Amino acid sequence: MNSQRKNNQSPYEVWHAEQTTDGVAYTGNFIVWNDKTREWIRFAGRIIVRNATPAAVYMREPPPEIWNHPHGRCWQLVEPGSVWFKLHWTKPAYDFNLAQYYVESLLFEAYQISTDPKICSICGNHQLIGFDVHFCTQCGAPI
Repeated sequence: MNSQRKNNQSPYEVWHAEQTTDGVAYTGNFIVWNDKTREWIRFAGRIIVRNATPAAVYMREPPPEIWNHPHGRCWQLVEPGSVWFKLHWTKPAYDFNLAQYYVESLLFEAYQISTDPKICSICGNHQLIGFDVHFCTQCGAPI
């Protein structure tokens, strides 16, 4: 069953926190607005914050749009046959709020790319529309 849910309800949802022996495990939904369908879309997630280590971030069944994002390759299947993917950080977050913000920003950008892509003519990299990008983030060529 796909964990993606769409509706027009308020995007503000509470993540549930559970104390563990070495930190806190949060369970909730990553939320992104889809301009094309004019709906909020939610993806089941889990963020585990431990003392002095990067947050461990998981998403259930990421949307296909995420694989076209420059950081789409940072999501890796937890294990064969699983529906959960783990984020392997380029620049890690160490707290819940920053981890949630990063993932929801990545989802927003992935949907922007899928609905209105700007593609570098040199390397074929997808650029983010609306983020004032003037140079390719992959090869540095002017756009």
